[in-house]
Amino acid sequence: EEEEEEEREEQEEEKVDHKVQLRKLSRAYEVAKGARDSSRQEKAAESIAKEMRTILCENNMVGCYEYFCEKLSWPVDAKELKRMQTFETETMTKIESNLKDAKENLGDDDVQSALREMGDKYAQMGYKEKCVEAYEKCKETNATIGQKMEIEFSKARVGLFWEDLGMWKKSIEEIKKLLEMPGGADWERKNRLKVYEGLWMCASRDFKSASTLFLESLSTFGAYELMSYDEFVFHCAVTGVVTLPRVELNEKVVMAPEIIRASLSTPGLPDFLNSLQRCEYAKFAEAFPLVGDAVDLSPWLSPHSRYFSRECRVRAYAQYLQSYRSVSVPSMAQAFGVSVEFLDEELSRFIVSGRLNCTIDAVEGVLRTNRPDKKNALYQQFVKDGDALLNRIQKLSRVIDL
Repeated sequence: EEEEEEEREEQEEEKVDHKVQLRKLSRAYEVAKGARDSSRQEKAAESIAKEMRTILCENNMVGCYEYFCEKLSWPVDAKELKRMQTFETETMTKIESNLKDAKENLGDDDVQSALREMGDKYAQMGYKEKCVEAYEKCKETNATIGQKMEIEFSKARVGLFWEDLGMWKKSIEEIKKLLEMPGGADWERKNRLKVYEGLWMCASRDFKSASTLFLESLSTFGAYELMSYDEFVFHCAVTGVVTLPRVELNEKVVMAPEIIRASLSTPGLPDFLNSLQRCEYAKFAEAFPLVGDAVDLSPWLSPHSRYFSRECRVRAYAQYLQSYRSVSVPSMAQAFGVSVEFLDEELSRFIVSGRLNCTIDAVEGVLRTNRPDKKNALYQQFVKDGDALLNRIQKLSRVIDL
């Protein structure tokens, strides 16, 4: 079984698009360079940089080589750059020759094939505008619905690589339209699309929609060109923790067999999920930074790492306070394994912003909860909506009278 698992992981790794892998490594490099433990992280950064250069050179990514050198403060290897430019010239000359021959002597299928090859090569070499132009010309030929969808998936990965959310979203919408066309129904591509769209939702901080899409794909995941299954499960768990109610989180995430197995590959994730459900807050506080580090490594979650951190802490504090009408601050600090000063500062900030329904008695060192009365809130909202409706009716009656 272990051999089969290792073989599956190797196959998944091979399927990951090199542009997506480069994007992940770029984020990991930034994290390593920004870490405080300079000696240890410097070695990690060097290892990541070596892997990134290997990907850039092996795939002749002349379209983004200088961009990465400038972004990550690397010296430009003039000899390697010249080699890649030569490869581009030779490759494109050959493809353009094939395209010309196909237009003059062969059929539409050969024209479509040459244009698709051109788009794929430009995408491989890290170009955005050139590959999009070739792909659009390819779609104008006699490409089938399935071929057009694969072109849009390729464009989505290019948008993902260049962090172009607009391009990424446009491709997702195009695939949705193609799926609705006669003969476009394809369950495999539909399931892959959910993962593409879920990642776009993550990048756009719509964790609720992302969680829904990821959970629907849990047993049908097939987008190995974006990430391994373990990475997918991590994103599924993280978005679920932030958005799902406790009962639903337990049923769909914590107790899901797929997540239980795959979560073991992420340090701290099993304890993070289980301790929150079991109200083991000290263990939750220990696992939380490890999961936070993993979030910071994700290219799509890292821009929202502070949001994730805040929402998880609010959830844990609110869950703890739900069991009490009043509780001492030292008692709560002990439960979370943190200092009284730290907890007092944390709670004060969340109380002022309206995220926690409680007050702090600084003299007695006690927290008093003041749960909102749902019936009263519903009544107040009913009265407010009623007043708004009456005002609109009065304005309408004046118009009618005139």
